[in-house]
Amino acid sequence: MRGAKEYHVKPGIPEDELGKIRSTIKDSGLYTSCLSCFVGNYGVCSDQECDRAFETFKQYVELARFLDAEMIRIWPAWQESFPPRVRLAKAALWMKKSARHAGSPQKSCYGDASRTLCDSAPSSLRLLKMIDEENVGLTLDP
Repeated sequence: MRGAKEYHVKPGIPEDELGKIRSTIKDSGLYTSCLSCFVGNYGVCSDQECDRAFETFKQYVELARFLDAEMIRIWPAWQESFPPRVRLAKAALWMKKSARHAGSPQKSCYGDASRTLCDSAPSSLRLLKMIDEENVGLTLDP
């Protein structure tokens, strides 16, 4: 990408560099549909780790707003599709919290279901039902 030094947009990139990235994208006739972040993993983290992951997620929401991205990828948990109920409930709780934060103004969260606790259609539907937020979806890539 000409004019921009960073190719992976992440929290902490200087604002002038982000501006160059945004300009390069728009000047090329492209748009940012989604930030593909490696954040979350709520179902297998401690409460303290979930708090830190959520704070990082909030920074990605701000980046999504700056880049006019409609979606943000978030990981529910790196866990088999039939985890202990407590892990599933924890992932759903934090995914819901993330969705509610991102939903203002209307950003969507999607969970990447490959190699996570929702790596099958039944487990994905189960998690979506527990999250119960309109701006959450999953991509299933078993």
